[in-house]
Amino acid sequence: MHTDRLAILLLALLATINATARSYLVEPRWTTGKNDFREAYVDKHGTLTDYYMLQNSDTVNVFDVGADDYDLDISLELQNCHNEPYTAYPQYYRDETGKKQKAKERVHSPVYGWVWGMRDMQHYNAVLMRNKGTEESVYSIIDVEYRVVTVNGNDTIYHTPWTSYYMEMTLSNIHAPRFWLQYRNNTVWIGGGDNNDIPWTILHNITCFGRYTGVYLGSAAKVKVSNAIITVNAKETPIRTGLTRTELATYFASHRCTPIEGFWDVKTELLINNELKMGGKYRMGIIADGNEYQIIYLSGAKVYPGRWQEGTVKGRLKPNSWGYYDLTWYDAEGAVMENSSAELHGNTLILDFNTYHSTIILMKATDDETDILSMPEGSGTGFAIHADGYVATNHHVIKGHDTIYLLSTDNRFPSPIKAEVVASDSINDIAILKINDSQIDGFGELPYNIISENLKRGEEVYCLGYPKSPILGEEIKASQGIITAINGMTPSQYMVSLDIDHGSSGSPVFDKRGNIAGIITALLTWNDMMLTANLAVKSFYLVQLMQQVGIASTSVQQQKELSSTELIDTIAPYVFLVECY
Repeated sequence: MHTDRLAILLLALLATINATARSYLVEPRWTTGKNDFREAYVDKHGTLTDYYMLQNSDTVNVFDVGADDYDLDISLELQNCHNEPYTAYPQYYRDETGKKQKAKERVHSPVYGWVWGMRDMQHYNAVLMRNKGTEESVYSIIDVEYRVVTVNGNDTIYHTPWTSYYMEMTLSNIHAPRFWLQYRNNTVWIGGGDNNDIPWTILHNITCFGRYTGVYLGSAAKVKVSNAIITVNAKETPIRTGLTRTELATYFASHRCTPIEGFWDVKTELLINNELKMGGKYRMGIIADGNEYQIIYLSGAKVYPGRWQEGTVKGRLKPNSWGYYDLTWYDAEGAVMENSSAELHGNTLILDFNTYHSTIILMKATDDETDILSMPEGSGTGFAIHADGYVATNHHVIKGHDTIYLLSTDNRFPSPIKAEVVASDSINDIAILKINDSQIDGFGELPYNIISENLKRGEEVYCLGYPKSPILGEEIKASQGIITAINGMTPSQYMVSLDIDHGSSGSPVFDKRGNIAGIITALLTWNDMMLTANLAVKSFYLVQLMQQVGIASTSVQQQKELSSTELIDTIAPYVFLVECY
C-alpha cells in the first residue's frame, strides 16, 4: 500500500471520530399539577410534592431528551425534604368520584429518585433512594439507601439490593447531595458527583426502552431538584478504517516505528474478568495517528464476530507519560469503554479497565510480521471457477482460519486479494471462496470449462500450483503427468503422477484442452517406505458443490488441444496462492 493512501485513511478516520463527538445540553422543564405520568405539585422553591397515585405509576415530570442514538450524562442535586428518621408522612389517592382522599396508611421513608431510558409508565429504569432511619440527628449523619431497578411491564428487575451510604450534614455544611448518572451503551455508571456521596455502581446490559428521563416520586415523597444538567452525547462506535493486515505490515516495514507500533496478540488466558466480553485468539495492529495510536482489529474475535471486520478500530491510546497511556476501548458489542489506562513494558502491553477491575495482556508478535505474506499460518493453491470472483481450493487449506488472502503472480489482477469462505465440503475436501476486496469485483470471462465427466486412465494432465512457496518462492509451478488410476483412496478421487508437494493442495488438474478435471487434494507417503500416492478430487464433486450454492458452471467454446506453454499461459493468471491467518 502506498504511504499516501494510508495517510488519507488515517485523516478520514480522525475526521469521522471528531464528527461523532458532538453533544448538546437539555434544559429540564418541570411541570406542575396533573400530567401524563403522575400528579405532583411544584412550589416556587422548586420543591416537588406527591399528590396522589395516578395509573399505578411512580414517575413524574418526565421529558424527552431525544436520545435514541445518544448517551446521557445527568447531573443534579436531589434533596429529600421528608427526611425525619421517625416521621410517617401521609399518602393520598383518588376515590371513585375523583376526589383526593388521605389514605389510612402513612409512609415511613418515602422513596424518590431518577428515571432514565423510559418509553412509558411501565417501561423505565430508575435509581431509587430513601432514608434508612437512624438514631442520629437529622443535622448530623443521615443513613441513605439506594437501589437500581428496571420496570418492564409486570416484571421488575432489582439490579442491586437496598444499599446504604452515609451522608454527612451539619449545621455548617447543609447541602443537597449531588447525584450523577452516566449511561453508555447499556452500561450505567452511578456516582455522587464531586462529593462522592454515592459510591460507584456499574450495571451491564440494562435495556434502554426509550428517550425520556426525569424524576421518580414515590407515594408521600417530597423532594427538591436543583442545578439539573443533562448532556446528550452522540454515541461513539468503532470506525472501520479500511486498513488490512497486509497494508499495516507494509507500513511497519517501511517506517521508523515507535516501540508500541506493530502487531500484538491478546493473551485471553490472562483475561481476569469476563465483564469485558472477550473471547478468541485476537490479533491487533497498533499504528500512530498524530499524537495518539489506533488499535486496529485484524482477526480472532469469537464473541459477536459478525460485528468485527479487519481494519475496525478496537481502541485508542493517548500517551500521558513515558510508558503510560489513556485508553479508550470498544467491547465485543461495540460499546465504548473509557476511564481506562495502558502501560507498556517491553513486548508486553497491559490494558487496565479500572472501573471493571479487569486487565488484558497483549504480547507483541514474535513472528516476522513485517513480511507477513511469507509467514502465513496455512497456505495452498486456489483457482477461479466463476467470473463473479469465486475460487476453489481444498477444505483442509482454509479449515480453522478466518482471514484469507489470494496472491497472484500475474499482473492481470491486484495482489493480495481478501477472500472469505462461502461453501465447504469436508468429506470431499473442497472449499469455495468469494473475493471480498474493494480492489476487484470479479475475474471476467474464464478461458476454461469445469467438466463433470471422468478422464481415462493414462490420459495426459497438467497442474499449476504453489508447492512449498516459503522455500521455493512465489512463482507459480507447472507439472505434467497422467491419470494413473481412475479411483484413488476413494471413488471420488483420481490417482495422478503429477509432481506435487505441500502447498499444491487446491491446484487445478486440467487436460490438454484446458478443461478443469480435478483438484489436487493429498500427497500420501507411508512411513519411510518408497510408497507415494498423489490424489486429486474429481471435478464432478466441485460442480456439485457449486450448484448447491447457486454458482453456474463456466461454459466456453470447446477449444483445440494447445501446446503445453500455451495451455499454462492461458490458465496461470487464474491460479492463486492461498494464504490463511
